[in-house]
Amino acid sequence: MCGAVKSAMTDFSNMEPAIKDNLSTIHVKEAVEVNVNEQVNLAMKLFEPELANGKLLIVGAVYDFRNNYKMALDDWS
Repeated sequence: MCGAVKSAMTDFSNMEPAIKDNLSTIHVKEAVEVNVNEQVNLAMKLFEPELANGKLLIVGAVYDFRNNYKMALDDWS
């Protein structure tokens, strides 16, 4: 996890005002999704031959330990 996302997930009320302003604009869920998409796109470029010949499948995923997506197993009906 990048430092900015980690900081945005903690109590940053005691930090300098400029830092607080920047951290308050970070939407953790969206930032994580963008990061996963960027990593998948990079991997697809790096491993294009393996993807083309079917030897590799690239899957992006998010571990939702905090249940931000409200999809915990006990929530499934």
